[in-house]
Amino acid sequence: MSESRDALIRTLSAEMPHLKLVRDAGWKEYSTAGTGTAPFLLAEPSDSAELKQLLRYSAQFRFPVKILGAGTNMVGSDRVLDLLF
Repeated sequence: MSESRDALIRTLSAEMPHLKLVRDAGWKEYSTAGTGTAPFLLAEPSDSAELKQLLRYSAQFRFPVKILGAGTNMVGSDRVLDLLF
């Protein structure tokens, strides 16, 4: 796990305690195709204010963000990605 990922997780957990954060999410649960074996970091903000705060922290730690949506157009990865979905 990268240092920036660890630092981001610590900050999000402390500063946004109500944010749903899944440290080792699996593609099977979050994509229609269910392919890919690498775990990933998933955040599920509950509203636009929480999303804005999440994006600010992600930028502060220079941690890239990708929007997952409903997962119907996603194919998971077998390679660990330093991304926040």
